[in-house]
Amino acid sequence: MDSSRTRFLLRAMRPNGADHADPIFSEALEQTRNDSELRTWFEREQAVDRALATKLREVRAPAELRAQIQ
Repeated sequence: MDSSRTRFLLRAMRPNGADHADPIFSEALEQTRNDSELRTWFEREQAVDRALATKLREVRAPAELRAQIQ
């Protein structure tokens, strides 16, 4: 798998680790174990994703919107 494909897949991974066992991502994750530059990049990407997810959980949807969704 080339570097651009690897990064593409890794960008799509959820920051909570839920995708780590998915075979689609396993080869890309293996590459992070063997490539220190890629590993560092991935760790930064995941940190940003976790920070964004945390901030998004803080946003409360308006009551009318929640009622429409349910």
